[in-house]
Amino acid sequence: MRIDIITLFPEMIEGAFTHSIIKRAQEKDLAKIIPIINEHYSMQLPVPVSS
Repeated sequence: MRIDIITLFPEMIEGAFTHSIIKRAQEKDLAKIIPIINEHYSMQLPVPVSS
């Protein structure tokens, strides 16, 4: 099973998939988690944030 997750912060969801039942499924090649970084698909340029 392939699970695609669209996110801006792939590091935040990494923990949920490395310490759970999903981890065991990945180890047995029953599931594959693929984080898709949303900013790669954005049509707008980043807007600088003033301090």
